[in-house]
Amino acid sequence: MAGIINRETGEVFEIIKKNENGDLVVAKQACDMISACERQMKQIKKQYDEYKQALLEAMEQNGITKIDTDDFVVSYVAPTERITLDSKKVEAEHPEVYKACMKVSDVKASVRVRLR
Repeated sequence: MAGIINRETGEVFEIIKKNENGDLVVAKQACDMISACERQMKQIKKQYDEYKQALLEAMEQNGITKIDTDDFVVSYVAPTERITLDSKKVEAEHPEVYKACMKVSDVKASVRVRLR
């Protein structure tokens, strides 16, 4: 079974283990660590988005289009229109065109985690 290291304690533990019924389950410690990381990432993302929104508003108010520092470059992107294709409508009204234009892409394996 695969293991993981708790960076805070240095403890190594199994991610997947068997429960009392012999079924494979995710270890509680792994669930707790993933949940904690998800919560931290959501909080950081929220704070990051707030900072970006404040920066956008300040740049608009002051007519600034670019900020270039040693650490990062910020570019103001003005509002615009985007043209997209309504693939559901094309599929419904012109299935032969939809099929002719379909493209298959490989998608790598991943894990999706959702907090409840």
